[in-house]
Amino acid sequence: MATGNERRPGSQPERDWKGNSRIKRTFIVDLAPEAVPFDGSVPGLPAVNSSHPIISAARADLLIARELPGKKDWSEVDLLYSNDRAFGHVTPPIDPSTPGFESWSISFQNVITRIPIARRATRTIPAPLGGAPVIQTVWAYGPDEVLEIQETQAIFAFRMVLNSIGPGVWGPIAEQNNKLHKLQDNRIYRFEAGDIHQTGENAWETTYSWVYDAGTLADTSPNATPVESGNVIHPPAFPGGFLSRLPFHQWVVCDDPAGSGLPEFVARCPYTSDLSGWQSLPGI
Repeated sequence: MATGNERRPGSQPERDWKGNSRIKRTFIVDLAPEAVPFDGSVPGLPAVNSSHPIISAARADLLIARELPGKKDWSEVDLLYSNDRAFGHVTPPIDPSTPGFESWSISFQNVITRIPIARRATRTIPAPLGGAPVIQTVWAYGPDEVLEIQETQAIFAFRMVLNSIGPGVWGPIAEQNNKLHKLQDNRIYRFEAGDIHQTGENAWETTYSWVYDAGTLADTSPNATPVESGNVIHPPAFPGGFLSRLPFHQWVVCDDPAGSGLPEFVARCPYTSDLSGWQSLPGI
């Protein structure tokens, strides 16, 4: 097996006018120059992108191999290190169709949150036998009586390539779709299952996404009862977080069952919680 041995002296760092590191290490390798790899497979010869043993911020950027004078099929190899990719190395792209491929990304989506309100209105009731009509004050609400608030939600996406497909794979994914998960940062997210499509032999790509909803901030102090402001009633705000809408909740407005004439606001969550359900997803 080929080996690499560092030639001494060497490895003394230099710095450019910006203060960036420039380091050269020289090795003797018992391989022809064209056969010298840069992947760490030769014992003693560092791999591309590996850290310098003394200055960890500097990484191996470039390998230059030349024939060792007087020794056929032996090489003198220079490894050039920098902390700013000064020697032009670009990490080879990862093949996203390979089973075992994983990649995280974060994106943002703008959403419109609809907060229901009740608006003061009047209703005229004709009087019988030609008498004067009765004018009543009522609270009107419905699909058109809303406040629209623009918000931004973060989406954390985990792209991966599975090596098999079948009910044992897609079943747990479908089961967890739209469930609320509690991830390792102790925050609650809504899971979204992605489509699964084949990228190669025994390779199926999919993306798991978790949407973070922080709730909707209230524009008034928290109140345990609906807030009447002029001719409009707003839903109550929640003490503690000054939220007019809890995360992943929706407001529903309906008649007060007690018959007070005032609208009743009910907060409901349309999603099911399975806080540790993400652990059952294939590939996690």
